[in-house]
Amino acid sequence: SQTHAQNLKKQETGNYPADYRLLLTVPNDAALSKDIPADAVAQNNAAVRAALEGRHEEAVRSFRRIVETTPRLAQGHLNLAISLDIIGRTGEAVSILKNFVGMMPDYALARA
Repeated sequence: SQTHAQNLKKQETGNYPADYRLLLTVPNDAALSKDIPADAVAQNNAAVRAALEGRHEEAVRSFRRIVETTPRLAQGHLNLAISLDIIGRTGEAVSILKNFVGMMPDYALARA
């Protein structure tokens, strides 16, 4: 199992496919300090792994479940939008992001 720092390093060095460099894993300690359940963190990180392995539809389904069950987990929304865009469902991705920005307007990455 890779640490969050190792995943970030892979993203920085480009060892993942370019489209997935923005997929976000969640460090367990940071998520728990924000009252995010550990199982939601594990589910997000597993969905990121599925996406990185090319299992796009599985990743989308997983990210959707995360968004529905843990709407405060920002990474779930962002990863769902990224994954939808990658498989050509850009309209859905934009809709997810608009909804997310409406829910969390101060989240800096959502405004980027």
